[in-house]
Amino acid sequence: MEVKLLKTKIFGMDFWYREDDRYIGQRIALGKYEEYETMLMQHQLKDVEVVVDVGANIGYYTLLMASMAKRVYALEPDKECFEILKKNVEENNLKNVVILNVAAGAKKEIKNLIKDIENMGNSHLGDEKGVEVKCERLEQILINEHKIDLIKIDTQGWEPAVIVGAKKIIERDKPTLFLEYSPAEYKDEKMKEYLKNIYKHIWSIDYWFYVCRNGIRINKKTGYTDLWIKDKVTIGDYWWAIKEIRIKKVLKSLMKYY
Repeated sequence: MEVKLLKTKIFGMDFWYREDDRYIGQRIALGKYEEYETMLMQHQLKDVEVVVDVGANIGYYTLLMASMAKRVYALEPDKECFEILKKNVEENNLKNVVILNVAAGAKKEIKNLIKDIENMGNSHLGDEKGVEVKCERLEQILINEHKIDLIKIDTQGWEPAVIVGAKKIIERDKPTLFLEYSPAEYKDEKMKEYLKNIYKHIWSIDYWFYVCRNGIRINKKTGYTDLWIKDKVTIGDYWWAIKEIRIKKVLKSLMKYY
């Protein structure tokens, strides 16, 4: 059955989405999609050159990045989402965007993509039965790039593996990191283990960590447990890590939204 695509405008560009995509596409069309995260991302994209969108989906953040950065790499393993992402990039003639139908991970391998029929933004990699997709290390994908300024990672729980495959880039370039996390979708211990897997790979690089939606800073003394806030459980929140020397600029930008 042919899927009908609708068109709206974002960031001064045409944007296509599936008519039945009520979780992402329709919210974008209404201007109600991750409003705070979008403002914060726009601020962090000032004066950057090379950025990466891991888990690009149909291209919302890819188009935002393309409007501000010199070069964008957008990775999306889901073939259906990738085709819409491709349309959004090509129809806007975005020559500064490289799109790749591949997943980022800890090593080169074939993984299963478990698709969510109702929510195009909730497909994830795992060991269950699914669609086979290629997985590559970001270090290999970006081997010809000498400096990465920002990496956004939204991979439905696969973020630690992406970090492992990008660790040399993170250590070398200290890029700003935007990572999605969904505490409401995890049991306590699983969530803590997920966060520890991320922390152990980037905690030693003098990053400061913040929860995007409420600006809470993660304290190095108590570590990952500060991120698990039971009275503010969210689905699909973002948190970001930024090098300590750039923190004053970030805090100044936060004051605009409080």
